[in-house]
Amino acid sequence: MSTTPGSGGFTIPADMRAMLSKPEEYISSKNGGETLRKMYQAQSTSFNPNLLSHFALSCYLGIADEVKKLVSSGAAPDLTGHETAFHIGYVAFAVLGSQRVVSGPKSALHYLVLVRYLLECGASPDIPDVPVLYALQGRNVELLSLLIDHGADLTMKDANGDSFESLYVHHGANLTAAISQKIRKLTGEEGLMEDKNCANCHKRRERMKQCSACHTTMYCSTECQQSHWKAHKPSCNPFSGKNTVTLKLTYMPKSNYLEAVTVSSADVTQRLFGGVPDDGSKLKESVVKSTREASNKGMVIKIQAPVDTDTGAMLIYNKKRDFQCFLHRESCPAAYDEVLKVIRAHGPGRPRGLKAYFASYLKSKDELVVKASEVLAEQPF
Repeated sequence: MSTTPGSGGFTIPADMRAMLSKPEEYISSKNGGETLRKMYQAQSTSFNPNLLSHFALSCYLGIADEVKKLVSSGAAPDLTGHETAFHIGYVAFAVLGSQRVVSGPKSALHYLVLVRYLLECGASPDIPDVPVLYALQGRNVELLSLLIDHGADLTMKDANGDSFESLYVHHGANLTAAISQKIRKLTGEEGLMEDKNCANCHKRRERMKQCSACHTTMYCSTECQQSHWKAHKPSCNPFSGKNTVTLKLTYMPKSNYLEAVTVSSADVTQRLFGGVPDDGSKLKESVVKSTREASNKGMVIKIQAPVDTDTGAMLIYNKKRDFQCFLHRESCPAAYDEVLKVIRAHGPGRPRGLKAYFASYLKSKDELVVKASEVLAEQPF
């Protein structure tokens, strides 16, 4: 452990330094990266924020006014620089502090204001480290959105070839939906059913109506729907044979869900990081008991594809989780392959989509009609 001011307590032993001097391809998980990760974790236990510089400590504690004072007076270091043997940048210090510091004086914990100020003053959202990945581990949507707004590179890969673009889908449905919407907004796009307001008057009520043809456009009243039909008609993509696939479903009792092949990758990731899975992640036994009941259930569904295979069971459920089932390839190979192809191509988790949301309705208890021609915006479930 270093006791040198400005070190943060970090040191890099000779064996760790030797590994870091190798080309990037030699520090992937397959080539010593796991050993390097353990070394990093061991050295991280020596972190002492009191051994940071005054400026870095102010960033870590979220003391925005002090940081502004130092920058405006010319007393701050180069904002594109870094400190400690781990080469941590000032934006990263603030992001890391937002995850670790839970209390302090009134002048502290102003991380959003602080990070915005640093970025506006020229600090990089990417270099020398990748703050967006730190913010991702903490599932801090506000900080993530701020970094993305300021040009954070979401395609930058680590030694394993992983990037924010491929990782964020593993951190829960709420975060995935919010970040996907943010990314689309920057490119001027809008996902289907991203805006839940009335397509005509743009208001929102507790009970909204769907277009009975496409099931993806919302209205607050019959009057608004009739008034908007002329504008909506050219883009209305109805449920029809060419747009849909019919899936043959398998239901399982609650006691057997743990035996299923497909599990939530987001839940696994959060447990590995010591976090709490999204609310509603617990499976319930399906309550679709009859064909008559099933035929009335038009709904938005999530289809979760298997991670490491293209033949495993897919998990299907709605927001309330009062409908959930499995799709096995042997039940309907052509429909399975078509849905999987759409998920891989258009679902979040590039370059290999892991899930997607669709409009659907139950034709019978065991048959689900899915509009596979349109992938909906990521939903918070």
